[in-house]
Amino acid sequence: TPAPSLILIGTAPPAPESILPLAFQTRLLPDGGHPAIRLMKSNRILIDREQVIKDIFDNEERKAFRTELAVSIPGEITSIAVDGAGRMLYGGTSSGLLIRWEIPAEGQPIFQEQVRTSPDPRAVTALCLVHGDLSIAVGDEAGGVSTWFDVPSKSVPESKKLRRIHVLKAHDSPLRHLVPSPRGKSVMSVSENGSL
Repeated sequence: TPAPSLILIGTAPPAPESILPLAFQTRLLPDGGHPAIRLMKSNRILIDREQVIKDIFDNEERKAFRTELAVSIPGEITSIAVDGAGRMLYGGTSSGLLIRWEIPAEGQPIFQEQVRTSPDPRAVTALCLVHGDLSIAVGDEAGGVSTWFDVPSKSVPESKKLRRIHVLKAHDSPLRHLVPSPRGKSVMSVSENGSL
């Protein structure tokens, strides 16, 4: 089957820099809805959600929600990732933090936690969810790659906290991309100098 071709119908003026996202994530959910997460300048995150509601006769009603999350942290958010269910949002920062929020069906995102990803303040440069969204892989400006997993909290056993589980072989230049394997626990990492 030939690849689909791109047909240019017209042109539009370039979007003002202030509205272009620095990063973008979306997922198609089983109910047909899809959250779209946009990382904007000044640590602003726009979350657009669509909820599809079906009645007993299979008639659909679609509701759209937009939430803006303004994050006050040391440094800038440098990368984002959202899980396959569109319920958990992760952000990595220039000061080496990994932050997690819950995205409810309606209303404001709920801060869950933040953890430091390394002893020194290395910028987080890439994030991706792996192993069926059970773990999150974190790449940093020193070329490091680690995976994090929810483990029961020592102080509150019914609560879970992110903990580093694995430190993978580091690159010799800053990490730029992480790509999860769709079939397993593997993750492919790409550094600034192109090494895999």
